[in-house]
Amino acid sequence: MKKLVLATIAGYVALMATNYVVHSIWLMADYAAIPASHRSPEGMMHRFWAMLIGQFFFAALFAYIYQRGIEPNHGPAREFATRSWSHSSPWFHIRSAITWSTSSLTSW
Repeated sequence: MKKLVLATIAGYVALMATNYVVHSIWLMADYAAIPASHRSPEGMMHRFWAMLIGQFFFAALFAYIYQRGIEPNHGPAREFATRSWSHSSPWFHIRSAITWSTSSLTSW
C-alpha cells in the first residue's frame, strides 16, 4: 500500500510538471496568439480544481494498474504495465515506423 501511495504521488507530480511545461511554457505563445479559442485565465482557474482531481485519479489508477501488472500471474494488467512504458518511448515509434516501412517495401 505504501508503494502505491508513493507511486501515485510521484505520478501526480510528474503529470502536473509535464502539464506545466507543455501548456505554460511551450504552448503559451500559441495560446496568446488566438485568445478567443479558449477560456479566459479567470475562467480556467474557476475550473482548475476539476483538473486537479481528474489528474490525481488518473495517476492513482495508472499506478494501481501498473502495480498489479508487475506482480506475477496478472495477465492483462501485466501486459498493460509493460506496453505502457515501452510504447511511450519515442524510440518505439521510430522503430515501428522503420519496421512498417521496410515490411511494406518487401510486400511489393
